[in-house]
Amino acid sequence: MSRPWWLNLSRENHLIMGKPGRPKGSKNKPKPPVELRSITDDLFGKLILACNYYSYSEKKNERWKLYLTILWRTGIRPSEALAITTDDIFTDKIRVTRLKRRGKEKKNVDYVPILESLYNQIVNYVSQYKVRGKLFPVTYDGAVYAFSKLKQMAGLSYEFTLHGFRHGYAYKYLRCSVSERDALARLQRALGHKSLDSTSKYTIPTFDSVHEDTRRMYGDA
Repeated sequence: MSRPWWLNLSRENHLIMGKPGRPKGSKNKPKPPVELRSITDDLFGKLILACNYYSYSEKKNERWKLYLTILWRTGIRPSEALAITTDDIFTDKIRVTRLKRRGKEKKNVDYVPILESLYNQIVNYVSQYKVRGKLFPVTYDGAVYAFSKLKQMAGLSYEFTLHGFRHGYAYKYLRCSVSERDALARLQRALGHKSLDSTSKYTIPTFDSVHEDTRRMYGDA
């Protein structure tokens, strides 16, 4: 059995200097498993650090910090985060407009919970930079380009996309859930999935969990 192609890629293969993009010849190759495209705590920390050096404008740096933090702490879609306005912020939740595929059509209004720390970060950003209307007045393509630049600065490979925050949130939610019985249904509600089938992909054991089980089986834990 041949070695999966994404395991053969080095950091140099992943990064294209100049305009961010994919390595040459990778367009038609299969995507790595979802777990390998998921943002983790460690990767999130590197991206937030990169935000400090994204631009000479402190406001832009703080904008991308907040944008990535909202994605990481709520699991909402990148396009849904871009649509958030100051009127959508409440002390314990954010009002989100769930969008159909590719964000072409409005679906319905939903609410996602937030912790006090994230609420305070949003309030500080809004008050310090006198933000009115949209929190992030940029297009989706603009957000994708900014993330590509931040990935290069943080040394991440090309296959990580903004959607990777959503994947990472889902895995972390199931791992930390206090109620195993209805954890999947709760995650479906948190992600705004219409079908439970879309959520069930996150129940597939990751390589790390299988590796840990194997170590315990043979007494290497």
